[in-house]
Amino acid sequence: MNIPPSFENKWLPGSAFERITTLDHENYRAAWVNIEWPHWILNAERWQVLVEVEAGKTRYETIEVFGGLLAYLIRAFVGNGLKKSFIAMAEGLKSRAEARYERGA
Repeated sequence: MNIPPSFENKWLPGSAFERITTLDHENYRAAWVNIEWPHWILNAERWQVLVEVEAGKTRYETIEVFGGLLAYLIRAFVGNGLKKSFIAMAEGLKSRAEARYERGA
């Protein structure tokens, strides 16, 4: 994910090292934690869930929790851009899920 959302990223690295903690195909849920930094410097856990709310419509839910010393810097310096990136990713995922439903995949 790029902050702000785009295909160009000039300021921050474009990848992170994370460990998947949950991959639930039946309930369309996934979660992972950050393993790039020591826990006391930065810990982050993210959950994502897709919920079919009616035929062809999907609700996307996500939550990410940050902790550790760097969490305060993330909030201060990239918090708004991070929110915009989450929204852009959610809209893209929602569109893709609904398009697959319409194609019958």
